[in-house]
Amino acid sequence: MTLFISNKLFSLRGSSVVTDAGGAEVYTIRGKLFSPTRKKFVYDRDGQLLYTVRNKYFHLFTRKALIYDGSGKKILKLVQKWFSIGPKFYTRYYPDELLFDGEFGGFNYTVYCNGLPIATIHRPVLSLADRFQADIADGADHAFFVALVIAVDNILDANKKSGA
Repeated sequence: MTLFISNKLFSLRGSSVVTDAGGAEVYTIRGKLFSPTRKKFVYDRDGQLLYTVRNKYFHLFTRKALIYDGSGKKILKLVQKWFSIGPKFYTRYYPDELLFDGEFGGFNYTVYCNGLPIATIHRPVLSLADRFQADIADGADHAFFVALVIAVDNILDANKKSGA
C-alpha cells in the first residue's frame, strides 16, 4: 500500500495528514503546541489514538525516539547509530528485528523486518513542507510504519536543529 505523509504547511503543532494513493485521508497526525520531545499522536479516521511518538529528552551521543501504542505501552525505542552516514538506526523492545538502509540525509530508505524489505520511504529533496511516500507491504501494520516514519523524521529534524 502506498501512503503519503504530508506535514501541514502552516501548523503550530507540527500536524500532518496521511492519505492513500487515491487521496483519501487514512490517518491524522497531531503534535503538541509546546513539546521539547516533539510528541506526535497518530489517529485513525474515527479519531482513535493508535500510536504516540516522541523523542527522548536527554541524549548522550545518540538521539532516540519512542513509540507507544494507543494504551500508552512502550513498544519500540528507535536509536540512531553513532557516527552513521544516512539513516542508520537500531531498535529495542520490538519483537522483530528492524533494519534501516538508506541514503545520506534520510531522503530515501528501506526498512527490513527480519531480513525482508517491508517498507520503502521516499522524501522529495525540494519541498516546502516535509512530504513522504511510504510503500508498505500488504499485511503490515500501516499505522505503525507511519509512526516509524514520524520517529525517524523527528530524530533527523532534531539533528538539523542542533547542527549534528
